[in-house]
Amino acid sequence: MKNKSILEQEFVSLVKQYERVIYNFCTFYMSEISPLEDLYQEVVLNLWKAFPNFRNESQTSTWIYRIALNTCISDFRRNAKLRQNVPLSFITGFSVALIVNLLQKSSNFAIVNFNC
Repeated sequence: MKNKSILEQEFVSLVKQYERVIYNFCTFYMSEISPLEDLYQEVVLNLWKAFPNFRNESQTSTWIYRIALNTCISDFRRNAKLRQNVPLSFITGFSVALIVNLLQKSSNFAIVNFNC
């Protein structure tokens, strides 16, 4: 096993090298519930946890991509539970402007029409 100091230096160097790639990836998956900085931090934390076990059997970029993707998918699933579904029948008495305003302010609301 590598010295912890050497491991940390290698990891910091790796994160700096792929920083833009990680940020770009997180930008695609971010939401109001999980802002960019939080998602980026979560990906870097998961990279750090997995780093000692990285065996160089794949390209570093592939390894980073898979961890970033899995982290973002997990975050999306966790936040999907926080979203609130509002039946369309509940909001029919409200003005369109009010509904649009509500939806623009919060991404955790979804209009669902079960009376199709």
